[in-house]
Amino acid sequence: MEQWVKTKVWRMKSTALFVSDIYLTLLFVLKGTMTAKIGTEMEIVQEGQLLIINRHKLCNCFSTEGSIVQVIEIDVEKASRVYPEMNDMIFQAVSLRKDDHNDAFTSDRD
Repeated sequence: MEQWVKTKVWRMKSTALFVSDIYLTLLFVLKGTMTAKIGTEMEIVQEGQLLIINRHKLCNCFSTEGSIVQVIEIDVEKASRVYPEMNDMIFQAVSLRKDDHNDAFTSDRD
């Protein structure tokens, strides 16, 4: 079976800058707080929270306190062979917090 999900753990006490044309990236903060700048938007992600980074988005993550972050990368091209809708999926909400949901986020969602 072809592997289309990779995972790693970042011990972050500096800055991580990345962009990917291949991967949908999920960042789950295991310990501490991480600040992420995606395009022009800033987001503070605390312990126990998940951040989703779309493909083709420049992301700059940093932490001054030594956060631990679980990084899950999903190869969209490979995953779309099993789940074809994945190739065109874009997450449009500012965040998954209820107050940030908009009509574009909640429409056509289970």
